[in-house]
Amino acid sequence: MLIKSDFNEFLSLNKNFFTDNLKEICSDTESDPYAVCFQMLTMIGNVFGRHSYYFVEGAKHYPNLFTAIVGASSNSRKGTSYNQALNAVKICDPSWSSQNILSGISSGEGIIQFCSNLEKSKRVQIKETEMASLLKNMSRKGNVISPVLRDAWDSGDMMLSTKNNPLAVNDVHLSIIAHITQAELKIELKNAEIYNGFGNRFLWVHVQRSKLLPFGGTKKINLKIFKAKLFVAVKKAKENRRVTMDTEASKYWEGIYLELTQERDGPIGSLTSRAESQVIRISLLLSLLNQNNQITIEDIKQAHFLWRYVEWSIDKIFNKINRDKNSTKLLNFLRSREQGKDISRSDISKEVFGGNLNTEQIDTAIKSLQSEGLLTTYSEPGKGRKPVEMWGLSEWDDAKH
Repeated sequence: MLIKSDFNEFLSLNKNFFTDNLKEICSDTESDPYAVCFQMLTMIGNVFGRHSYYFVEGAKHYPNLFTAIVGASSNSRKGTSYNQALNAVKICDPSWSSQNILSGISSGEGIIQFCSNLEKSKRVQIKETEMASLLKNMSRKGNVISPVLRDAWDSGDMMLSTKNNPLAVNDVHLSIIAHITQAELKIELKNAEIYNGFGNRFLWVHVQRSKLLPFGGTKKINLKIFKAKLFVAVKKAKENRRVTMDTEASKYWEGIYLELTQERDGPIGSLTSRAESQVIRISLLLSLLNQNNQITIEDIKQAHFLWRYVEWSIDKIFNKINRDKNSTKLLNFLRSREQGKDISRSDISKEVFGGNLNTEQIDTAIKSLQSEGLLTTYSEPGKGRKPVEMWGLSEWDDAKH
């Protein structure tokens, strides 16, 4: 079972001006620290532009990320986390925040047209705080948002060969920040987008409110040092150069490569199938942020840490979305019982399903909830010689907290 990582561990992996600033921001906001972190990195990666890159398998990877912030509920402070990130990043390049952020996209043609009207660097930061609307538009017949965005992630070259008005733009540096709740995602994200490569280009980040601050964050964050160092990092990142890994980072990369490329079945497997490319992009971004000449072991360890959080998020978000009716019925039954009152397998068959499911169907429902880390099991003495297998809710069930 994947375990949620402590954000403080990420901060301790490489202490620098970015983590110092991030720690200070997150100490005085209800926003989830992972939400602030991923959105800051996505914005900074877009400000860096399409200059420094990592080259592998004939492809150049630039520091542009697609990030989806998925709220456990509508009170997950997604918008607050975006504002915290934007306030920190825009100070180093005010024109970027006023000219290069695109919201409310409804068509692929609109994205290409916006990119065509930009300055030479063609930096585009899409801000889609209503991702449900984006997904709804994508599902309409003839809408080409999905292939246009996939091309933008892959190569930065986008083209639509329409008969009357062909559109094309090259070398676009496009990043995405999108917000959605789990409930909306369940309704709007279609299987086609999970399996066609749209979904695995995103870093899916599960977030929730981190703390209660009745009067909001009151601390005035000193951004003077952050601004000065980020300005230098941006200037260095705009050098057109190939970035490689140093010796230590290369050894670490070899050690995690099998883990990152391991195949998994179903929607979870599809959504994590671009793991190595995502870790490379985050490593590159962190290296540029740290003003390193090469990707260091600290950069790649932090990138790997963040990817493990994305994996945990995908498991939590999409296992729940793809939960079948039997596992949902079992979970609701257990949640309705008095806390600490567990149930045997035979009673699951009788009390939950009225004896209408066979052993295989009950096993499938139990294993589905186990894969989400929601069930715990143990044995206790039975009336005969054989022990009785008991089942109950684990500490990872959201309804317990």
